[in-house]
Amino acid sequence: MIRVLFDHEGAIGWLVANLKGIGPTICMHKINLEDNAKPVRQIQRRLNPHMKEVVQKEGVKILGVGIIYVIFYS
Repeated sequence: MIRVLFDHEGAIGWLVANLKGIGPTICMHKINLEDNAKPVRQIQRRLNPHMKEVVQKEGVKILGVGIIYVIFYS
């Protein structure tokens, strides 16, 4: 099994950026709300400094790949 994995390691997407040919729309979803519902911004939760760094790096990474995107509210 290990040999087969090493022989075909190019076919395995270890990171989101490695998934060639798969558009971000495949792993995107949309939350359908009721017509009169409006978004609510929740308070930011506290993280310890190490985890805050990890979460920040992961967020920047998936933002750069295009899986998530920023929505500006007016």
